[in-house]
Amino acid sequence: MFEVYKAEDKRQQSKDAVFSKTARTDADGALLVEAAGLPPGSYRVVAKAKLGDRWISADDVFVVNPEREELEHPEAREDVLARIAALTGGRHLGAASSLPGDLPFSPPRVVRVDRRMDVEIWSRPQLLLLALVLLGTEWALRRRRGFL
Repeated sequence: MFEVYKAEDKRQQSKDAVFSKTARTDADGALLVEAAGLPPGSYRVVAKAKLGDRWISADDVFVVNPEREELEHPEAREDVLARIAALTGGRHLGAASSLPGDLPFSPPRVVRVDRRMDVEIWSRPQLLLLALVLLGTEWALRRRRGFL
């Protein structure tokens, strides 16, 4: 059994469910319930089931977002694309089933994430030589000034 309540302050739990449904799970123990038509807001769902001789329950909180214009009409707007191309110095191709062959594409940057490379601090002899020169210069200056 599923019950959906309006999520309010925890001290003021709503007693009236805005959605309720009783259903059975499939062979794997899974169940998909759609509560269509809920207005935008936050909700708490409470699921109760009988497992053997005892009742178990679980609850969760979810949010119903209001539909936005870009989600209602996800298609490309030719006027906007043409204006963006004009402002940025590009060219608008319009509705095309294939791309022209003369479009300049940058080669893709390939990043390997399945490899690891350990670089030792002294893997380059120039760094070792620079460190020795700096330490030697510091030692010579301290000795010359009498701090050693």
